[in-house]
Amino acid sequence: MKWSSFIFWVMASATCLMMVSPVFADNLITGLTATGHDSRIDLVWDPLSEPGLDGYNIYRSRYVGGDYTILNSSVHTVSVYSDFFGENVRPYCYYVKPVVNGTEGTASDIVTATPYAMTDDELLTSVQEATFRYFWDYGHPVSGLAREGYNLGHSNDTCAIGGTGMGLMAIIVGAERGFVSRTDAAARMLKILTFLDENTTRYHGAWSHWVNGATGATIPFSEYDDGGDLVETSYLAQGFLTVRQYFDSDNATETEIRSRATSMWEGIDWNWYRRLGDTDGSHLYWHWSPNYGWAMNFPIEGYNECMITYLLATASPTHPIPASCYYSGWASGWYENGASYYGYRQWVGWFESPMFYTHYTNLGFDPRGKSDNYCNYFDNSRNMSLIDREYCIDNPKGFAGYSDLVWGLTASCNPWGYGAQAPGDADNGTIAPTAALSAMPFTPDESIATLKHFYHTYGGDGLWGPFGFVDAFNLSENWFAQGDVAIDQGPIIVMIENYRTQLCWNLFMANPEISPMLESIGWAVKAGNGLNYEYYHGVWDSLPDFDSLTPESEGTVCNFNITERDRDDYFAFRFTGYIEIPENGWYRFCTTSDDGSKLYIDDTLVVDNDGLHGMVEECTYIELTAGKHPITVTYFEKDGEEDLIVSYSGPGVSSGQVSSGVLFRCNLDGDFNEDCHVDMDDLRILAVDWLNTYTYVDFAEMAANWMK
Repeated sequence: MKWSSFIFWVMASATCLMMVSPVFADNLITGLTATGHDSRIDLVWDPLSEPGLDGYNIYRSRYVGGDYTILNSSVHTVSVYSDFFGENVRPYCYYVKPVVNGTEGTASDIVTATPYAMTDDELLTSVQEATFRYFWDYGHPVSGLAREGYNLGHSNDTCAIGGTGMGLMAIIVGAERGFVSRTDAAARMLKILTFLDENTTRYHGAWSHWVNGATGATIPFSEYDDGGDLVETSYLAQGFLTVRQYFDSDNATETEIRSRATSMWEGIDWNWYRRLGDTDGSHLYWHWSPNYGWAMNFPIEGYNECMITYLLATASPTHPIPASCYYSGWASGWYENGASYYGYRQWVGWFESPMFYTHYTNLGFDPRGKSDNYCNYFDNSRNMSLIDREYCIDNPKGFAGYSDLVWGLTASCNPWGYGAQAPGDADNGTIAPTAALSAMPFTPDESIATLKHFYHTYGGDGLWGPFGFVDAFNLSENWFAQGDVAIDQGPIIVMIENYRTQLCWNLFMANPEISPMLESIGWAVKAGNGLNYEYYHGVWDSLPDFDSLTPESEGTVCNFNITERDRDDYFAFRFTGYIEIPENGWYRFCTTSDDGSKLYIDDTLVVDNDGLHGMVEECTYIELTAGKHPITVTYFEKDGEEDLIVSYSGPGVSSGQVSSGVLFRCNLDGDFNEDCHVDMDDLRILAVDWLNTYTYVDFAEMAANWMK
């Protein structure tokens, strides 16, 4: 062969080789690390953007020079791998190879790590760190937005607005826990906010449910849902407000983070979504489309995952809705419950409720020590969680695996697709880890025990993946989800942190818009808010002499609620406490009841609505001075329907139900004498007031008074 022919043959062959298979440089995989955890070793490396990249193959050996075995049965598509082998015996060695156009490339350097038994606290951190990677390592490479799901059939460009809001909070947790540096977290945060601000389409300030993470274009969620989604937007706004408080340094990056977060928060036109013009404006509406208008026609009512939407809409400094919409819209319809299940009272919401109802609003909103006219939402969320657990222990449908350690019914993937699992008819045997784990602030002992059981019992069987727990499992169907969903992963890391340090609760609640919003709605957020009650059994045709009776039970309620009962007929209540009057003047008080009721102020009978009757309203005027006045309301029910509403109006008070924010169990005047018993919520509120208003405090004297 002539040299010229040989050279031509080599060049042609090289060209052919380049067309068929790429050329790999040595150690094309960079940044590979291995970290030991309990029963597993996690691998993370720098992702490749090689054209034609199929994914990666991961190899393991017991020794550096030993035989290496491939771990993945199909090409692994993300640059995170968790090797869950279920023991803490020995170190393992690993390397990773890229796969491009079906061909393996050069192996990475070898890394080694050793698993070890973790304490409960260490395991919580480990679970949080793995979950964090969903939003950090799996965040969209162009925008940083949270992808809708991993390995569940979604396009890699489909990103979730609500999931992104949760991801913003997850990144804060990651920075605070040291999973990434604050500098890197701030840079990623600014990348996300800039993309949302400059590249996405907004519909009267609201985002669509899905957006393209590469272009920012709207991806329709359904045929008519191709515009604004106010509920998903509220989860994003919750993230904005949390971010704005965390990144508080005066450097250029964090200053811009605050500026963009504030601008987008203030740009949401919540009031427009009241659909004024063709409705009475009492409700917010979930969707609006530039192509189909209000065709979805979905007014937002509770109880469900949407409370945060009404809270933020009321709190908006630029486009607020009237505070009255909270009760006329959100809490209208079939809202109040009051029944007990498995020994736990559920004040609002229904028995067949998926658990995410108690998670999404409370990612940032701290429900401790706060009540509206119906209940304390920490207590309600706790009881809903315990009801779910007891239902799974009871297991009326006989599904495999259900127990005191296997519980948690919520919206998730299931063997047949996707559904909102819940106690009752919607129970199909599918358990989602996010349900019990995200309830940790409400049920810490039960949730941590379940986390450990899930982890150690099922982690190696398919319940654990590169981003922590997979979305769900169904032991009756011998099924484990193959991936994750953003809006299930987000609550896990955030709510575990709220249990541990209250980080996101503290940040969100520190925003200056939140306290005035609660006050405007009439939420009870002050020490001593609420009423004392006595509950009686008996058969009467008119109100009895309560002083001659022995109550069946006594306690406290947030308002004139008759939910603290164990029967629907033949009972009575006496409520006592104080009402705070804002200014001097004449006030109109009403009771609307079925059967009889009376209202006393300053021991004076003001409203007499006694007797057997259906729902009847009686009203009377009384002149009052500003300040707290003793108030007593008595009520009885013989049979039939039952209800009690106490309302008022006057100077500075719009006509409506007496709000929990002006009712007090006792007259806590700040002298720390024996006004009434205080609980931990009261002490928490008082402690903040004391720290803000007192320079010298005799804690010994205060403690002695509390003990009384």
